[in-house]
Amino acid sequence: MTGSTVGIAAAASILNDAFWIFEKHPDKLTYIDKNCELLRCLLDVYHKLNNMSKCRELIAKIDRINDRYREQGVFREVSEEICKAAES
Repeated sequence: MTGSTVGIAAAASILNDAFWIFEKHPDKLTYIDKNCELLRCLLDVYHKLNNMSKCRELIAKIDRINDRYREQGVFREVSEEICKAAES
């Protein structure tokens, strides 16, 4: 791994460690919204690491949250670039 790849992998680890906060408040919209934003950040990190399997997993999670909470105002868009990369 190059130095920048190591730094990006460390960022993924730190972001993954933060999800426990949202597990403590699974029904509060503010936490659901922040959870989804954190998932998008993590998606960007895995995209940089070229881990398309993890990207597909995160896109599916974001889509489920969007589908479930869109009417309550929670919606996070996934970039078309990442979606296309994850499909291939």
